[in-house]
Amino acid sequence: MIEKVSLFLKGFGMGAANIIPGVSGGTIALITGIYERLIAALHNFDYQAVKLFFKFKFKKLYEKVDGSFLALLILGVVVSTFTLAKLMKYLLEYHETLLFAFFFGLILASIIIVMKRVKNWNVLIFFWFIVGAIAAYLITSSKSINTPDTALYIFLSGFIAIIAMILPGISGSYILLILGKYKFAIVLVSSLTSYFKNAVVGVFKGDFSKIISLFPASEIGLTIIFLVGCVLGLVIFSKLLNWLFKRYHDSTISVLAGFMLGSLNIIWPWKVIIDTYIDPRGVEKKIQENIFPTEIDQMFFYIIGYIVAGFVVVYLIEKFSYIGSKKKT
Repeated sequence: MIEKVSLFLKGFGMGAANIIPGVSGGTIALITGIYERLIAALHNFDYQAVKLFFKFKFKKLYEKVDGSFLALLILGVVVSTFTLAKLMKYLLEYHETLLFAFFFGLILASIIIVMKRVKNWNVLIFFWFIVGAIAAYLITSSKSINTPDTALYIFLSGFIAIIAMILPGISGSYILLILGKYKFAIVLVSSLTSYFKNAVVGVFKGDFSKIISLFPASEIGLTIIFLVGCVLGLVIFSKLLNWLFKRYHDSTISVLAGFMLGSLNIIWPWKVIIDTYIDPRGVEKKIQENIFPTEIDQMFFYIIGYIVAGFVVVYLIEKFSYIGSKKKT
């Protein structure tokens, strides 16, 4: 039971992290010790898995894809996404600085933990660490682009964003921001949440006629297209990662740690607004620039406190995961 609750909470943490632009659910998976198992499980969704499905051999399929592990993890991600979407939207709007400070400390501590998992450091491994850091910095320094809400772009947005979500250090949410689809995804999640809430209320009241009309058919179609892109991106990229882990473990881990380091610039808590603009949807957007703190005031200590809090949380997560794995052994 403890292991099941632990997996659910790790999934919950991944879902929460994926909502924040600049933070990756893959980071949470990596620091909680489930990342390689997750990639291996996703890798097992292959042709053989499809054959088992159509032969109705669901028990063998469940065992092949590590179903008990994935089910609890996905449940945690889904519950977190649907319950925290509005909260994270509020925190990003009214407490962005402190939220970024907390996750800055979290990722900073995570980099140290991940680097410990490299078995043999050498010049080549360090080179890949630098490559990962530069690549993540360039990606997270990119400006958002305006793309249409066509089926093709929605599909590609889901495909690319899900890859970023399972990569530590590169935020799927930020990729959606770059692609101009972050608001679309958040609104979609909020709409789905309201739909299911109203649907449940309708069922209990015996009013089944309005359930279908509660959610526009066009949004259902876009949701399906977006999810298909996510699923395909997840399956295809997990196979590549699984292959890299088996053949180039230390190099892969060092690149992932570099990704995390290079992504820190996007959640650097000290920022200044240099300009604003109105996007095509009529929403005011801020253009921010990172700065170094110029004065030691009350907010400075708040930010430092939240950075330390994030650092401590990761330390406690690692300690808990280590104790759990030691007892299991």
